[in-house]
Amino acid sequence: MKQTIRIFALALALMLFASCSAAKTYPTDDVYHPETDSAYFASSSSWFHSIVESGNGYYIRVAQTLLFADRETMEVMPLCSLPGCLHNEETDKAKRELCQAYFPTRSASKPMFIQDGALYVCHTKKLNNRVYILTKTSPDGTQRRDVLTFPAEEDILHFCVHRGRLYYITMSFGENGECRTILWEQSLDRPQEKPRELYRPKNYANRSAQSMILYGNRLYLLEPTDEKRFAVRIMDLRTREWTEIAPLEDYNSISKIWISRGKLMLNCCRITDETPAFFNDEFEYAIYRCELDGSNPEKTGLPWGEWCADEEYAYRLDPYTGDFRDSTLHILDGDFQELDEIPLADWPIEGGVLVDAGLITQNGGRQIVKIQEGEPHSMVFWYFDCSEIGSGKLQPKEFFRFIDRDYI
Repeated sequence: MKQTIRIFALALALMLFASCSAAKTYPTDDVYHPETDSAYFASSSSWFHSIVESGNGYYIRVAQTLLFADRETMEVMPLCSLPGCLHNEETDKAKRELCQAYFPTRSASKPMFIQDGALYVCHTKKLNNRVYILTKTSPDGTQRRDVLTFPAEEDILHFCVHRGRLYYITMSFGENGECRTILWEQSLDRPQEKPRELYRPKNYANRSAQSMILYGNRLYLLEPTDEKRFAVRIMDLRTREWTEIAPLEDYNSISKIWISRGKLMLNCCRITDETPAFFNDEFEYAIYRCELDGSNPEKTGLPWGEWCADEEYAYRLDPYTGDFRDSTLHILDGDFQELDEIPLADWPIEGGVLVDAGLITQNGGRQIVKIQEGEPHSMVFWYFDCSEIGSGKLQPKEFFRFIDRDYI
């Protein structure tokens, strides 16, 4: 398996580490291009862009370790070729930091991206260090080049790479404890240039932008309007002009933004002091479908839940009511007609809870789900093949198990 990765690395080495002096062209339309565009379907609340898909497999970032899974065999291994390295099993701190697969971070968000065939990983130099670094990495992990270093006093909230440019939101605190967040734009082709400030998202009680999505020529930001409610701001990447979508009709907050078949989807709800912590019959909601610029909103009648979509399917996890085992993962076509479902109670999970639907693949090939099982730092990954959708034989399969020993 390691030999396969080395051969693949040699084939792409010149492309990955070639000079950035040549001018590059990127798409300018409102269509998704997997080679250059941000994976709009891969965002999640706590496991943001932790899996990326390459030509022959998947890069998976778990805790502080970068793994590679072969697409055909689904065999998983740390992205490290050092002889005798114990990877995440290493207990000696100095030796642990020498592992080629070691990419520490302070936060739950572990972003990485493939852009123009190159793998970029955002991490810190050491565990719990405050300085974030963007590193360009060869396919086998043996070669690294730091591209950007972010200011030490700033946390990275959101992070996307889209059509040759990096968009990220930083958060910092002033001497009086006031929170400041800034949306930045940075060229990957010319990383020596200073980042450009695009916008300062609002903050209420230290709550700031909840999510950021890039699709086509637009950037979508879910921003607070007060301590409980959110609205959507849209920036046209060509003109840098901003528009705002306020909550629609009788609803006063937008809880989620997502894209399906070239349409902007808005999960709207009514938030009051009496709004229940968990979903119940008193929860007021509606899901709207709009044009990508936010115009022509129409109520869809779709049920509430945790929605996302890729170029082929839409996925909905039933609302959380206090026990994830009461939920079902629904799989639908582009017209939101249900094709299949997986009741979570039927999954072979021992005392675990669903943590994330971590990846909707670019090609609709596999869906990977992370499960928290037993101890707080013990995780199990499952997957199912999308080719089985609608066959009546759709079953989750165990992918691999991982223990985060850096925090034990």
